Amino acid sequence: QKTAYAILSGLVGSEMCIRDRLYFVFMKVVFFIRSLLCDLLMYFLMALIGILGMPYALWSRKKAYDVIRFYCKSVFFVLKYCAGITIEFKGKNPSESCLICAKHQAFLDLMMLASVLPDYRFIMKHQLTYLPVIGFYARKTGAVAVNRSKKVGTVNKMMTSLNEESGRQTIVYPQGTRVLPYEHRPYKVGAGLIYKNLNLKCYLAVSYTHLRAHETREARGVGGGRVKRRRG
Repeated sequence: QKTAYAILSGLVGSEMCIRDRLYFVFMKVVFFIRSLLCDLLMYFLMALIGILGMPYALWSRKKAYDVIRFYCKSVFFVLKYCAGITIEFKGKNPSESCLICAKHQAFLDLMMLASVLPDYRFIMKHQLTYLPVIGFYARKTGAVAVNRSKKVGTVNKMMTSLNEESGRQTIVYPQGTRVLPYEHRPYKVGAGLIYKNLNLKCYLAVSYTHLRAHETREARGVGGGRVKRRRG
């Protein structure tokens, strides 16, 4: 009897293990398809809204902000209903002139800042200004392009551009590139120089993800996600 019970328990355990593995593989495929769909829609909307909104954005910087915010909210809608990801903001949204030092993980954290700030400009790599849609709106919003390959004169040129409109909200990524969670990258000196030069209040911003398991799938960890942007 003990032997039969052991064999039966092993068979049942093996069946559950196989079922769990198949379910895990199935969910990976589903997540991949949902992620791919979100990426395709994000870039499709960028081209569609960006191009159709160009005549409207040409009128003024404020109207360019309107187009950008509409695009950001459209992407947030896609993320919510295609990937189960909701966007939340914690902390104060600054309305005054300031410096914002932010952590950079993905394109999403740029959209989160662009969707709520009233008068922002990014400090960005100069290569991005040559992109068809992104470059157009970067110039319309007064983004400051930095050529990091040219060491001599780059900082002075950047400071000159920043001082031309010093009473704005300047967004800088102190590490200079995207950094994944738990990855350590050194901070550049540029953020400190900008802070000292502009003499404005500095806000810190960081985005992080919060996974939320569904009640009936808690043991398997299947459920939606939540991306939060914290400012302080």
